[in-house]
Amino acid sequence: MFGATWGPETCGSAYDGGGARLEIAGRDGLPPPPSPGDVAQINCRLPGGGCHKGELTLLGQRQALDLGRWLRQRYAEEFGYLPGSYAPGLVSCRTTKFSRTRETLRGVLTGLYPGNETPIPVVSSSDIDQLLYADSQHCPHLGLLMEASAAKLAAKAAADLHTRAELHSGVEGAVPGLPEDFWSRKWSYTVFASSTVRQQQQQQQQQQQQQQQQQQQLRPEICMALATRQFAGFLCPSLDDEHGHAMLRLSMGRLLDMLVLNMNAAAAAAGETVTAGTGGGGGGGGGGGEGGLPKLHLFSGHDSTLMPLMLALGIDVEATGWPPYLSNVVIELWELNHHQQQHNGHPQQEQQQQQERQQQQQQDHPDHHQQQLHPHTTDGGRLAVRVLYNQQPLELPGCPPDKLMGLSTFERELLGSFILSEQDHAQACMVPLDHDSPLPNIVSPANINAGPANVNAGGGSAAAPAAKSGQAA
Repeated sequence: MFGATWGPETCGSAYDGGGARLEIAGRDGLPPPPSPGDVAQINCRLPGGGCHKGELTLLGQRQALDLGRWLRQRYAEEFGYLPGSYAPGLVSCRTTKFSRTRETLRGVLTGLYPGNETPIPVVSSSDIDQLLYADSQHCPHLGLLMEASAAKLAAKAAADLHTRAELHSGVEGAVPGLPEDFWSRKWSYTVFASSTVRQQQQQQQQQQQQQQQQQQQLRPEICMALATRQFAGFLCPSLDDEHGHAMLRLSMGRLLDMLVLNMNAAAAAAGETVTAGTGGGGGGGGGGGEGGLPKLHLFSGHDSTLMPLMLALGIDVEATGWPPYLSNVVIELWELNHHQQQHNGHPQQEQQQQQERQQQQQQDHPDHHQQQLHPHTTDGGRLAVRVLYNQQPLELPGCPPDKLMGLSTFERELLGSFILSEQDHAQACMVPLDHDSPLPNIVSPANINAGPANVNAGGGSAAAPAAKSGQAA
């Protein structure tokens, strides 16, 4: 597009032997029908003939491999939480109807378990059961709120008039031949926020000095900021916005519900078999985690998955900027020893000394451990949550720097007001379009009764990356 070409060297397969074998099925266990949107993209060849529209490039596949290798290094090699080889039931995988998210997942699994030939089950959302991005088509209430958000964005556009005019001039100089109606199109700025177009322009700069001068006028940082504002403002507006909270609830409520249900299930199952103080170890062989549950939940989605999720976790999307390709969020669940401290690398260090202290304490005061609150979690429980964004620890809102966020705090105070069960989500989506309130008060913020008081957690971490698809054409 706009002079760029995608030759045979751009796309293909970066995975030896084709990578991990995926068994993709819908929630009913049957092969999902082809998605019309995905089929249309596959049938649209880009200039140069090497890629179809939306295809995951070789660079994107390598990025996915790198993420899988990082997961392996951290959770199998460093913590010993995952076994070194794949076993059925070990990993739960979910993706969307689009080929690029499936190929991203394939790359992550290939890096996580290289050489594995066992097919890995993957659940793919259908057109009418979309979990990993906002589905306004089948959620009329969300569509209504998005229209209101789009109207607000249009009203604010005048404030950026000078900046936009400067940007338009630079773009039109660097990329001649733009359609006359280009700037009136819905996602015009997001086109120039893509790495594909910017990389193509950088190649042209190296060939021609004139192109280099024109690119300086383009000011990619301005383009990126406007694109982020345009996309984030439409999909995940500030929670200060009158409809922001409701939009986030309707777009990500079901995914957040699934995340906390997975964490509570893992905690409860581990509490039945894991003794106190095991921390992040375990995971030698066998399939699945405690109680036969998966030890790792993987979700492969889009920008429109990641940006609302980031907002729910307290990340200022506009200030942070457009997430890079293969951006990911990892949510870890830990069981802490009573004397466990918080560390930058992971919450559990000097394990042997901690176990010795705990054993001595239990000998001196057999009931003391059950009676005393944990001093290093926000809720006093021994279940702690850590969140990593692009492999770096994320400071969660309301969590003091000397503490880890307890699971109960994470569920009830940070995410509770956004969570919607599948049934409640369906009810909220069907609100008549002339309804005059942002969102009916269908459920209370704390609709899951599972806290440290009645859950005994197992050791280790339950990671749930929500990875944005890698570099795509």
